[in-house]
Amino acid sequence: MQTLTDTMARQLGDDLHLSARVARIAQLERGDFHVWLHGEEQPQRFDAVICCTKACALARIHIEDARREPQDLSPIFNIPHPPMAMLALGFRRSQVAHALDGFGMLIPSREHRDILGAVFASTIFSERAPRDHVLLVCFMGGRQPHMALLPEEQKITRATSDLSQLLGIQGPPVYTRTRVWQDSIPQYEIGHGRILQHAARIEDRMPGLRLLGNWRDGISVADVVQKASAAADHIHRLLYP
Repeated sequence: MQTLTDTMARQLGDDLHLSARVARIAQLERGDFHVWLHGEEQPQRFDAVICCTKACALARIHIEDARREPQDLSPIFNIPHPPMAMLALGFRRSQVAHALDGFGMLIPSREHRDILGAVFASTIFSERAPRDHVLLVCFMGGRQPHMALLPEEQKITRATSDLSQLLGIQGPPVYTRTRVWQDSIPQYEIGHGRILQHAARIEDRMPGLRLLGNWRDGISVADVVQKASAAADHIHRLLYP
């Protein structure tokens, strides 16, 4: 995945500014934008703005239209983002009875498991595990947010217990690595369509501004890339009719 971002970074060169926290965005009467960075008094000018932050990050950005009216972003940044834990668990191949001949597994809530599912990482991607070993990536949290916040050892124990029953794994993992995202996958709950309509109205009031992210029109990388391409085309047509 990092190959994509590294390539874009090289092409952007000096035009790429990292760790630049945006505090305020204001559209000018002629249609372009002023953008203030956190801690700086003087704004930078841009022809258009595409905001691709997580929805919850919009709580820290003040956006004004050309009439200096602040835009209400609360319906967007209040989209639920429950915590999610990722557990990379390595086993000797001899520990696993299952053939692992697939992408992985998703577990419905009616199964009452502690893990949400697992990806058979070493089956999908070559060299993700040493010879005669396998790597499974499990997920906990989401619809059970408290599970993501358990101590690391408890998460590993619970995940290993589920895997032993589902995949015939014997014994503890020989490799573990965990990570927790406090604000993970946005939840498309009942009423989400009204949030999307609200975002569209803001964009209509502020031509040249696009609000993107996995909170809108799909959470997958493919969805995000597709929507980003469409937004870029829109901005190009707007600036170069």
